Amino acid sequence: LSMGVKRVFVSDGGNGIVFAEEGGVTRVPCLPTVLVNATGGGDAAMAALCDSYCRGLSSYDAARRAVAAGSIAVESAETISPLMSAEAIDAKLV
Repeated sequence: LSMGVKRVFVSDGGNGIVFAEEGGVTRVPCLPTVLVNATGGGDAAMAALCDSYCRGLSSYDAARRAVAAGSIAVESAETISPLMSAEAIDAKLV
């Protein structure tokens, strides 16, 4: 952040996502999840972060959507969950 980066997100695996911005550092824990296949969880989380950024969401909301997307991904036996969608991510957060 001291070098001009506005936001930094770091995956902490099964512990969730940590992000830092001018206001400080925040941890967003993983959602309760039944792990079926860890493949694709990080990719899904990154895609949700990018999508959230494009939608203009806050860092906190982006991190929450990222852990929700990761949860959907790892609960599927398939590398790309057929259940993955923006609506499924948002529903997971309710």
